[in-house]
Amino acid sequence: DIQTIAEHPRDPFRDVSGYDMTAQRIIWVIHFFRMPAFMLLAGFFAALLMEKRGTGQLIKNRAQRILIPLILFWFFLWPMDRFVWSTGKDVMLDENGATPLLEILRKNLSWDHLPLIGNTAPHTMHLWFIYYLVIFYFVSIPIIHFVKNKIPSSAGCLNRLLDYIFSTWAKVLIIPALILLSFLTLKNEGSFHFNVSFDFLPGIPFLLNFFVFFVVGWVMYTRRDVIDHFKKWVWGYTPLAIILLGGLLWVGETHWHYEKLLKENEGAKELLAQKAMYMNTATIIQACCVWITIFSLIGLTERFITRPNKKTTYFVNSSYWVYLFHRPLCVGFAILIARWDLPGLVKFAIVITTVSTVCIMTYHYLIRNTWVGLMLNGRKNP
Repeated sequence: DIQTIAEHPRDPFRDVSGYDMTAQRIIWVIHFFRMPAFMLLAGFFAALLMEKRGTGQLIKNRAQRILIPLILFWFFLWPMDRFVWSTGKDVMLDENGATPLLEILRKNLSWDHLPLIGNTAPHTMHLWFIYYLVIFYFVSIPIIHFVKNKIPSSAGCLNRLLDYIFSTWAKVLIIPALILLSFLTLKNEGSFHFNVSFDFLPGIPFLLNFFVFFVVGWVMYTRRDVIDHFKKWVWGYTPLAIILLGGLLWVGETHWHYEKLLKENEGAKELLAQKAMYMNTATIIQACCVWITIFSLIGLTERFITRPNKKTTYFVNSSYWVYLFHRPLCVGFAILIARWDLPGLVKFAIVITTVSTVCIMTYHYLIRNTWVGLMLNGRKNP
């Protein structure tokens, strides 16, 4: 429904005519694990920094590479983000294409898109994950520093408990416990997948969904031998991850189908029961799927990326900038080709290719060897 999309307070545009289920399914599958995996890695490397450089250097590093970019890029990206969404809304509502695109672009040049001025309530945009990390650091670093330095006996007890778990039969309970924990946080949040909030006050259930992975990543650094386990059993984890991702996609789509039917037939008890069943099933599969997929990816990385590679390092370094800059570009290029009579999957490929090229080129020539590159990557790369 175009009108419903247009009334969305935050993202009022979709290329309705170019909607393609294959592209949508690709996005859904990636969504099922990508940000939990990122949060786990963030916890792992925070623990590494604390051990290697100390609490003070950890705080300094995270302020430089997380907090300052969050603040600077929020103000830089907000006008661009609001401009493209506002333009997209007008293009979408002009169903017959009667208004020239240039005229729509000109109409949407407005001071209202500046930060804190327009009618749109400020939100984190796609920078939500950096914002969540700031909260996680703010909560975890003082607690861990205090426990390690002020009550070392408690830290010792925790280490002995972990030693016992990892050295006895109890270790077989670790993965089921992680799955149960994610199932409970997902149920608490009310969605079968890892939903996010762009609000500056996101709500504890949203934060808990991801904080679990951050904490596990931190603990994983202290038990790095588990990485060898993932490498050893990668060919068990990987096919299982593929099966779970496929199953989750099917069950999730079925749940959304019943959700749509319920909107059209309110109060239908049979539909409500079916929706609840698929919701619970999808939540269970998601809780299993996310951990197994992460373990598979760690194992695959350890098996196939065994030595430093300049090309890999280049793209890893560019990824931060690419993520920061990509959202307004994705929406902008989608708007430019929205009126083209092309299959949705072709449009999807055009936007992905174009945005990736622009992001990499801007990184290479405008970011890589500047103070921005130093801020994002911790060093210049001339």
